[in-house]
Amino acid sequence: MKRMQVCTARGSVLAAVTTLILVGVGGHADAAGNSVVTVKGDQSPKSGFSWARCPVGTQLIGGGYVAGGPQAPANISAPSVSHPGAWAAQATYSSVRAYALCDKKSAPTSAVVGDLVTDGGISYAQCPADTELIGGGYATRFGYSGIHRTSDAIEASAPSFAHPGAWAAKSSSGTVVAYALCRAER
Repeated sequence: MKRMQVCTARGSVLAAVTTLILVGVGGHADAAGNSVVTVKGDQSPKSGFSWARCPVGTQLIGGGYVAGGPQAPANISAPSVSHPGAWAAQATYSSVRAYALCDKKSAPTSAVVGDLVTDGGISYAQCPADTELIGGGYATRFGYSGIHRTSDAIEASAPSFAHPGAWAAKSSSGTVVAYALCRAER
């Protein structure tokens, strides 16, 4: 496993993204006394996976990705079930790099997987009792109408109002699975 870079972000997701954009994908920022760190995973090979793993003593509280090109939608951007404490990303026709937000002060978190839904349906990943929803993501298999041209899109990846405590994901016409990031209640 290659070494991951860890950089301290500002105190929120928005600040972490802003720091990432302002400093650059390969850079790092340092804010003394902050409990949130941003972890950059390895660049994946084309069609491969990237995992950004939280350091020991921190909990995954969010994540995202940077894909290798404009025709390279990520078909996975979600908390990882197979790599607890990591954010996973994968793009079909490109390389991708996953990013994770990790908190030193957070209660333990875990990933929950929703049902596989087809034909434009909505998948819900419900956090169990005694946990709270703090984020989520999706996995899909895009339909393609030509070389590198998707005939599908992720229309929603957000908290659900219809199902409190659940993350919802919707594809326009293909398959989708929602992933919830749940934190133990204190």
